[in-house]
Amino acid sequence: MVKSSSSLSVVIPAYNRAELIGQTLRSLLNQTLPADEIIVVDDGSTDSTAEAAESEFSVFSRQYSAKAKLPEFKVIRQQNAGPAAARNRGFAESTG
Repeated sequence: MVKSSSSLSVVIPAYNRAELIGQTLRSLLNQTLPADEIIVVDDGSTDSTAEAAESEFSVFSRQYSAKAKLPEFKVIRQQNAGPAAARNRGFAESTG
């Protein structure tokens, strides 16, 4: 796959971060240079990290979709393989 040099992808590897993922996403979504794509890789969390990420993005999209172009958003779930594997998986799935 050829990656585009003109788009910005953000990969967030996450493990048991349900309580923090919303704050992370809000920060990303409020940047002056917005990402074109945000990928959260849930690395086998035993809490509700993936669901919290999806919920936060859903709330943000309802509030701001008319005001700004929203980034593509993906949550990838995988068995726990560690942060390097999660980053690599996110990179492999990214388009930017």
